Amino acid sequence: MIQQLLFSVVPPGVVGLLVALLLWRCRSGEAFLHWKVGAGAAVFAISFFAVNQFTIGRTPIVPSSASEWAAWFGVLALPSALTASVRSIPTVVLWIVRVATLLVIGWVSARSQMHDAWTPTKSASTLSIFVLGSALVLLSSEVLLARRPGVASVLAIVTMISGSAAVLVLAFYSLKLAQSTGIAAALVGGVLAGVAAAQVLRTDITVARGALDVPIFIAMGLLLHGWLFGDAEHPTAMSAAIVASPIAACLASFALSSRWRGWRGELAVAAAACVPIVAAVTYSVATRPADSYS
Repeated sequence: MIQQLLFSVVPPGVVGLLVALLLWRCRSGEAFLHWKVGAGAAVFAISFFAVNQFTIGRTPIVPSSASEWAAWFGVLALPSALTASVRSIPTVVLWIVRVATLLVIGWVSARSQMHDAWTPTKSASTLSIFVLGSALVLLSSEVLLARRPGVASVLAIVTMISGSAAVLVLAFYSLKLAQSTGIAAALVGGVLAGVAAAQVLRTDITVARGALDVPIFIAMGLLLHGWLFGDAEHPTAMSAAIVASPIAACLASFALSSRWRGWRGELAVAAAACVPIVAAVTYSVATRPADSYS
């Protein structure tokens, strides 16, 4: 079990660090930045699929169930991430691609319920809520990275994805989904290590638009699986807490004055991202039945 957990964390972390090195010394106006961001997104998608194969179980090339589609979330998110990496593409076009990607992830995840149990109204409302929540996470993360490029913004995203993994195992009772989400968290954690090293060395890593989209799409898709198939007592509240994490960090970045530009501002933004996660995890632990730990 420990070996399996280590394999879920260490290789993805190394991959994330390599992606950060790929973006080293990139400036936002660099001509080849979008190629580097796109290459990093492709590496994330392939790595998530590969690690998922070894740790969770082999997935058929043609998935037939929602659980089998989970390993493909990174690949499904890749066109959206590649679109985001091209800065000349209009924002409207980018969000059309993002919404379409979220609808595809939502449909492959919930199609059995939509076909067998749900009414059209229930299907439409569920997909709409999933798309809206995921879009808010993508938007707030993108704005945060643009306003505070550095450790705090990447740490806020790591916090959100790691918190989602914790909630999936503590509230939704799904170790498998939590482990898959942990792979996505480790990918971003590797980028965080690279960004932190760059700040220490007083150089630059540009985590540009689209650079972290693949792990975010993966995390939101897996959270949807928890909502659909988990056993949480309050699944919507738990999911809302995860969505609130990057939003809180983004709002904190706007609320802070110019005097909070240094380490205090970084700490405040990271702390804001932690508040909803800590609340969700604390509630999950407090309400978890005692016999579930045996």
